Amino acid sequence: LLSATKSLLHQEIKHDIIIIGDIVGVDLTFAQKLSENHLNVMVLRPYKTKSETDNYDTRKTSENDKFDVDYYSDISSFISKIVKGRLICSFTATFPFTMGYFYPLKFLPRFPPVVNISTGSITGEFLSTNSKAAWLFEHHLNTSPLNWMVEYPHSLKNFIRKKIKNVHIWPFPGMHTCQDQFEDQPDRDYILFAHTARIDFKINDAGSHRNSSKGNDRFIKAFIRANKENKINAKCVITNHGPDAKEALRTIENEH
Repeated sequence: LLSATKSLLHQEIKHDIIIIGDIVGVDLTFAQKLSENHLNVMVLRPYKTKSETDNYDTRKTSENDKFDVDYYSDISSFISKIVKGRLICSFTATFPFTMGYFYPLKFLPRFPPVVNISTGSITGEFLSTNSKAAWLFEHHLNTSPLNWMVEYPHSLKNFIRKKIKNVHIWPFPGMHTCQDQFEDQPDRDYILFAHTARIDFKINDAGSHRNSSKGNDRFIKAFIRANKENKINAKCVITNHGPDAKEALRTIENEH
């Protein structure tokens, strides 16, 4: 705590915006868009994700359009880096959950303000659970200057019920990625799908707070059926993560 406080007292502002929280690389695409508007941006990620971004191409349209990617290994390095930004943009609930016991530091006068960009189950389901983590997230939202939210119906209900302050409904950022960030793919005689969503059928995580699922099971069954009936010529790469990943594998084996 003493070391973290010292970082605040001797902070040197190096970036306009620091982005934390990765949702399938959206932190990187959001940083790219901000940097194109001549903002000094840094993406801060856990050190364990370093290999994922080592080869990321920070292409630029001018010498000023570029962003940095840095990593933290523990809470001390996390705090020492985020206090060097004028503003923190936090996807999902990355900020309060990473800060943990050091969360009260955000109320120190020199700590950068935090903008929360939260979507999906974190606001539509998790926020309504009776847990200490949900209480922390709710407290963080109500003590933040701006909460950037997407118009999911259950999220809106929770914002009203919880009386969340400073909510602004805007489109999810980072979705309109520059085409030149992607390499040209070889010509194929089939369509290749990338399914990167968390695998969640609401089987192994079916608490009373759940009001939806990702619906991956329906997608997998429909995809296999469409291929079998020769309605499409396609392949799909599915990332193996989520509470129902094993069920997804069983579904694929049974449907084939």
